[in-house]
Amino acid sequence: MIPCRILFWMLLAGIALSPGCGGSGSSNENNRSQTPTQHCLHRECFDNVIEIGGQKFRLSGLSLRKYLRQIHVYTAALYVPEREQGIEVLSPDAKILILRYHRKVEKEKIVESIRDNMSHLPGVNMRKVLPDLRKLEAAFTAPAKGDECRFSFFPGSGMTMAQNGTDRVTIPGNDFAEAFFGIWLSPDSGDLKMRAELLGPEAGLTPLPQLPLKERIREGFKETVVTKPVKAVQTLWRRMTSLFGGSRTRAVTTSR
Repeated sequence: MIPCRILFWMLLAGIALSPGCGGSGSSNENNRSQTPTQHCLHRECFDNVIEIGGQKFRLSGLSLRKYLRQIHVYTAALYVPEREQGIEVLSPDAKILILRYHRKVEKEKIVESIRDNMSHLPGVNMRKVLPDLRKLEAAFTAPAKGDECRFSFFPGSGMTMAQNGTDRVTIPGNDFAEAFFGIWLSPDSGDLKMRAELLGPEAGLTPLPQLPLKERIREGFKETVVTKPVKAVQTLWRRMTSLFGGSRTRAVTTSR
């Protein structure tokens, strides 16, 4: 039986889903029987090698995004170029990220999560990437259960977003792609466990240990009821300051 206070926390936190929060799952959890050509995680199987744009990519790692450490949101797969000398994941090198959703997620929450996670990455110029984020927002629809979103980056061509096999938008340049992939792959990512699982054992990273159920729910409650509201207020304050600060500057300039 789950203690009453834990049920209370879960009810208080609600079940609103945000793909930019919560924890990741172990790469050995809920695997289907794997084949020599595939790896599986939580009933989702991915080919070990895929070919896109005439280039072969190998599967680097799999990870499961969770909300409140229990509600499964999507399974993520990272692919890197298949070659001997390896890859620097944050360099302008080709890479592919695939997200398969286990439930419907509101489009607004996805965009909000991307914006929030990018803003916390050092070196990301939000003024520069926001126009491209708006292009991405306009191109896709809210993913439903079973939907797949694929993000492919090729140097010189930019990042292409495909939904259920159909290309939706290509964003040229490296800046947006580096910030976007940095949400999952940067050393400053908000989910280092998921980062370690996606980069795989070749990156030399040890996945963080899984917390006990009680601790996972407590951390999820803290994230939902404390951390996220504080971040939301901080983001709103920055936007209001920027808006009214810009208005005062224009007013002073006009009066002169």
